[in-house]
Amino acid sequence: MSLMFKRYVPWGILVAMTSMVAADTIIVQTDLNNMIKSATTALSIIGSFAVMVSVILLTRSHAGKIRKNKLAVESWTLLGCMWVMIIYGLYRFIFAGVRPIAEPTIQYIFNAIVAPGDSTVYALLYFVIASACYRAFRAKNMRSLILLIVGIVFIIGRAPIGQLLYVGMPDLANWILNVPGAAMVKALLLAEVISSFALNIRVLLGQERGWMGRGD
Repeated sequence: MSLMFKRYVPWGILVAMTSMVAADTIIVQTDLNNMIKSATTALSIIGSFAVMVSVILLTRSHAGKIRKNKLAVESWTLLGCMWVMIIYGLYRFIFAGVRPIAEPTIQYIFNAIVAPGDSTVYALLYFVIASACYRAFRAKNMRSLILLIVGIVFIIGRAPIGQLLYVGMPDLANWILNVPGAAMVKALLLAEVISSFALNIRVLLGQERGWMGRGD
């Protein structure tokens, strides 16, 4: 019975919901479409409870770190920001009827903290990308030489100095982006779609059980 509830019941629910969503896309029947719409609404509600569980687990995890004085400052900052936003948003929604997404104070706090934080993280990533490019752009073999040449042409063509060096340099950079670059992106997207389809088939057949939180 334990194995039934741990393995087969979640797998059966997944197969049933996937089949219903697929049927909703293929079949046009009012009663069936309404039933599937109700099921997807229930999934949204379940997802909200999953967020609540995640908040509780995150709080427990960082509270344990605070008790052990391990990353206490970071944990206090995370818990403070999270619970201030949650409590204030619920308070305004319950007593003023203002949805959190429309609350100006929450939007101001979000924009004042998250937007500068994103800019800082992206600025730090530029140095990481520059370091990776320095290691990658080494003409060790023919492939590395081609990568080096294409990278230099593209960088110079995108920079304002490229047009001063050669009038057709921006057009050459655009050609690299739109022709070979687009072909590579389409090949990667096609491979991603095929691999995702294969993974979904394995999940539906019960051969892939990592999403259950266990590999057995």
